[in-house]
Amino acid sequence: MRGRTLGILGYGHIDKVIGGYAKAFEMPVLMSGRGGSRSAAEGDGLAMASDRADFFRRST
Repeated sequence: MRGRTLGILGYGHIDKVIGGYAKAFEMPVLMSGRGGSRSAAEGDGLAMASDRADFFRRST
C-alpha cells in the first residue's frame, strides 16, 4: 500500500478513521470536499484536490 494515494470524498467520522489507517500504511491521503469537510481535512494535514478531475487523476 505504501506509495499509493488514497482519495477520500468528504471528511466525516469514518473518513477520518480510514485516513488514519492510510497514514499508518504510509499512504498519502488526498481529499476532496466542501466547507467544513475541507477545513477539517486541511487542519489534519491532508492534501486537497483542486477539483474532482484532479482528485480522480491523482488517486491511485
